[in-house]
Amino acid sequence: MTHLRTPEAVEICWRVIEGSTTRILTCAIFAASDESVELRVGYFGGLPLHSQTMRDIASARALAQHWRDAVRAIELRHDLQLSGLQPTN
Repeated sequence: MTHLRTPEAVEICWRVIEGSTTRILTCAIFAASDESVELRVGYFGGLPLHSQTMRDIASARALAQHWRDAVRAIELRHDLQLSGLQPTN
């Protein structure tokens, strides 16, 4: 029987605990088959929800930061809706 080996992350960029479910959303960088890297975001222990191949680790870190900011914005809107407040521009 052949066992598939799950590649280890080169770097964990960020982790967020989803408040309503307490699941852990993780963004990490993995080595790709060539000189590039793969940026993945997904819940701990699950399949990636999204991945993108990047030319280098610096580009992957920049995109990870952008994805983190997007997740924070979604959470802020959700928190404001629960409190009955409206976001300001």
